[in-house]
Parts: sequence; structure tokens; C-alpha cells
Amino acid sequence: MLKLIRSNFSSYTRIKFLGLNTQKILNIASQNKIVLKNVVRTDYASLEADVSAQDVKRLKRLVGEEYKCISVKRKGVYYSAAANKKRVSLFASMLIAVALLITASNRIFVVRVHGYENKDKIVQLVKEAGMVSWRQTALEKAQQVKDAIIASDKDILWSSISVKGSAIDVYIKKDNSLKIPQAQKGNLVASKDCVIKNLVVTSGTGKVENGQLVSAGQTLIEGKTTLGETEFSVHAEGKALASVWYFATEEIPLTESVYEKTDNVKIMRSVKVFGMTAGQKGNNSFEHFVSEQERIKCFFLPLEIIDTKITETKLKIIQTDIEAASREAESQLKARLLSEIPSDARLFETKTLLQEQDGMLKVSVYIETIENVAVRG
Repeated sequence: MLKLIRSNFSSYTRIKFLGLNTQKILNIASQNKIVLKNVVRTDYASLEADVSAQDVKRLKRLVGEEYKCISVKRKGVYYSAAANKKRVSLFASMLIAVALLITASNRIFVVRVHGYENKDKIVQLVKEAGMVSWRQTALEKAQQVKDAIIASDKDILWSSISVKGSAIDVYIKKDNSLKIPQAQKGNLVASKDCVIKNLVVTSGTGKVENGQLVSAGQTLIEGKTTLGETEFSVHAEGKALASVWYFATEEIPLTESVYEKTDNVKIMRSVKVFGMTAGQKGNNSFEHFVSEQERIKCFFLPLEIIDTKITETKLKIIQTDIEAASREAESQLKARLLSEIPSDARLFETKTLLQEQDGMLKVSVYIETIENVAVRG
């Protein structure tokens, strides 16, 4: 019975030895106390035998390169465990990852506050109550923290806490109905250079007239009013619709200088040995040229042949397509100006001017808008 168990659990490799005088393999194994089982001589230069797993490498090292060793078959617990080692490791890693994921899902890591400006204050209350812990602990202390939040600020009407996954969401509602809105202080001034079209004053005193040209920063509505001979300070309120101009220009050369290839071509050849130039054939007498190189390497030799093709070029003046160039410049200038115009402004008029001067085409784009320029100064 013991013999049967040992035979099933023992690990061995069946090796086929190829070479002359295979009897020598048996002698080597005997001298080094390596047990060979089920020895079969398949032909004159071939021998097969079972070798235990712990003796395989030693026997191969002893026979050296004189004999060719081919592993025909492997059997036993040792080889089965080695073959499935990566699978077992992967399965174990997956089990550990799942366990960590389950553990992490029951922990609280994030606190999010909604509807309250002092978020750090609420987060601190949640942490001091010990809610940033296990999920069950957070659920048990939710009511306690809600009461603490309402007590911390008299303007808070109610609060709600939701525990989802690894996050706590705190929702807060404040009562702003009884608060008197604070009026904005200061005069109303022009936000940019413009011409006033319609000044509407609801509080204060208007300082400019319709049709007047004003500069950026100039006072439009002053926070003062007069009743009889008495002057009172008030909050300036109103709006000022005005014409605002946006301008951009771009210059385009009317001609363009380019170098074009001619039919004059020269070939220069040089030879490099060990990276050093050993000889060169031909020379370049062109003033303006373009060159192309072709490298030819000689296999097994430290030799490289470089052929350089040199093509002469001549200067050519090309006239600019004025219509296409002006159209492209106009499109780019308009896009640039529109990106500067406020979204609530109304486009009133757009003009494009073309002017040729000193070999350049000048493209100018003007856009007039109607917009409210009154801002708090």
C-alpha cells in the first residue's frame, strides 16, 4: 500500500537521450547514485528512462553536451503544483481583493455638504461625532449629528443626512426669507469707451446725456439726490444702453517670395569608414539649393556610401490672391472680436475695410453693439 501511494505522489520526468555509446549514461547515473527507472533502448543511439524530479537537472549537467536530452513526459505532484502555481496565485489575489473591497465598502471616507457655505464647519461636526468610521456607526449617529447641525446655526431650518456606500451626504436648508437684501454701494460707471444711447436712472442722479461720448470709468449715475436744497446719499441704480465699437486689423503681404526647384541637379558621393569621411566625389556650386541624401551600408563592413542629390532653386515672386486672403483674414478677425463681445450684447452693425499700402493689404473689421455699460464703480 505504501509503495502504491509513493508511486502516485512521486514526480519524475521521462527523458530520451540521443548520442553514441548510451551505455555511458547508465554508468554516469550509477556512479552518482541517480536512479533510472523503466530504462528502454529504443535504438543504437537512443535511450529512454524515468528520472526523479530532483535528479533531472543534475543528470543533464553530468552528461553535458555529449548527449542530447529530450523531455518526453512529466508526471507527479511536483510538476502539477508548478504548472498551476500562477492560477492558484491569481485566485488567491482575487479572493483578497474581494475581501478588501467588501471591507472598504463598509467604511466612510467622504463627507459632502450641500446647501451651506461653511462646509468645513459641517465636516468637522461630522468627524467629531465619529461618523467617519464604519457604515453602521454612521447610521446610528445620523440623528445626533442632524440635531447638532441645526443647533449650530439659527438660520438652518432643517438638515438631512444620507449614507451611501463610502460617502456621507449632508443636505442643509437655510431660512433667508427674513433677511433684508443689502443694497450695493457706489456709483454706476461706464465699463468701456462708448456713446450713450439711453440712460435710465431709477435711483441717484444721472451725470451724462444721451448721445454723449464717455470714457471707461466715467460716472454715469451718482449715488446722490437732492430734495429742495438738501442733498441725500442714496444707492445708485439704473442702466445705460450705449453704442460700443470693437475693432481689429491684420496686414497681409501682396507678394510672397518662394524658392522653386530647377532642372539643374548634381550628385555628390562620399565614403565613410569607421564613421570618418575617406573620400568625396563632386562639389556644389549652386547658391540656393535643396539636398536629399541616400545612405548605403555594406553588411559586415564598417563602410557607408552617401549619395547626396543637390537641386538648384531660384527665387520666384508669387502674387497674393487678394480676394481669398482678405476673406480668410475677415473671418478670423470677426471670430476674435465676437469672442470679446458680451453674450447679452446686441450686434448693431459690422463693417470691413480693405486698404493697399506699401506692398501690404490691410484688412480692418469694425463691429458696433448695443449693450448695458453701467457697472458698480
